[in-house]
Amino acid sequence: RRVSLLADFLADRFGAEAALDEWLQEVDMPHATLLLGKGVLDENCAGFVGTYCGGASDPAVKQLIENADV
Repeated sequence: RRVSLLADFLADRFGAEAALDEWLQEVDMPHATLLLGKGVLDENCAGFVGTYCGGASDPAVKQLIENADV
C-alpha cells in the first residue's frame, strides 16, 4: 500500500503538531502540508516532500499525495 500524510493548519490549532513531528520521525512515510499548513511539519524531516496545492503542486508532490492508497 502507498501511504502518505497531508497536514494542514488544524494540526497546530488542535495541538497535534508536536505529536505529528514525533510520529513522523519514527515512521518512514512521505508527508506534505497544504498551503495554509506550511510550517506545521518539520520540513527538514526525511519524508517531507513539499506543499500540496492541487494542480499547482510540484509534480512529484502531486503524484505522491494523489496516488496514495491511504
